[in-house]
Amino acid sequence: MESDWAAENLRVIRTLMERSAIYRRALAPMMLLAGSAGTVAATAGWLAGIEAPRAFSGYWLGVAVLTIAGCFLLLRRQALRDGEPLWSPPTRRVLQALLVEQGARRVDDVALALAARGPQASRCHAATIQSSDDRVKH
Repeated sequence: MESDWAAENLRVIRTLMERSAIYRRALAPMMLLAGSAGTVAATAGWLAGIEAPRAFSGYWLGVAVLTIAGCFLLLRRQALRDGEPLWSPPTRRVLQALLVEQGARRVDDVALALAARGPQASRCHAATIQSSDDRVKH
């Protein structure tokens, strides 16, 4: 009975260690690429003096698209090298986790944008009323 229990514990430990090795192997190169691309892009953007909101947004959208494409190519190359399918169960789990996290960020971004828009709109309205009052007095 105890030998079965010990064997089962060892099997569970081995499975958990294999899973963590798969995640490290899959994520480490991609995270290094994404972090390096972000650092280089931030430095380049700062040196270029990108200050216009549209240019800033376009610049970072381009950086994001290139980084995602680079990560996909790394993942594909790794799968081909190891003879594994590209969409393996660990890859699907990582993608699902990233999509959920990114979706939550987008919802948060929209909420923050709407919250920021409210007081700004009321300030603009208050400034319009103030300028109208000034014209009536003079």
